[in-house]
Amino acid sequence: MKVVFITPLTPYKENYRGASGLPYHLLRNRPNGVDATLYTFNSNHLSADKIREVEQELNIPIKLLKESWWRVWMFRLHLSFIRILLKYPINNYRRLRQREVEEIKALKPDLIWGYSQEFSRIMKQFPECKRLHTLPDCYSLHFYRRLGLRGTMIPWLERWNVMVNYIKHYRMERGYDTASNVTYHLVGEEDRIFLHEIN
Repeated sequence: MKVVFITPLTPYKENYRGASGLPYHLLRNRPNGVDATLYTFNSNHLSADKIREVEQELNIPIKLLKESWWRVWMFRLHLSFIRILLKYPINNYRRLRQREVEEIKALKPDLIWGYSQEFSRIMKQFPECKRLHTLPDCYSLHFYRRLGLRGTMIPWLERWNVMVNYIKHYRMERGYDTASNVTYHLVGEEDRIFLHEIN
């Protein structure tokens, strides 16, 4: 079986500047006969030496994806505050370049595997492929729970921030692709139930 794994974070044996441990161990413990190619934005900034180390440990090639020009300039010019104006979480606007999509399709994978709840737009770039989307959490449930904290004093600004994030993630998760060739993979049963209720 041939799998293409697409992730914002380069997998690493422990969480390194982000939740990179789960994909590492999922790939490391994949069944025999599963060949994987990994595409990463390397948002956790693993060094070239560490990337080579991961390639050897997981026995997979790792290919780096380039960030969109607008994301690069937004963070370089410290304009990340504009995310407040966006309908969805900022990372949900990520997409692969057309040449990257064509390169992945040319591999003729049996499965496109995406990691990160905000990768739904990238997963939709492969509508004809069988897809597995590891979230691993339902983020709208996380923010929903934070809003419902009783007996705690949450400052109004933090409560407003939580509400905005809840709305953004709810919209995003409600819009997940419901085609029969996509499967969602979550760590928690409550996450699965909440996602199923909203989508």
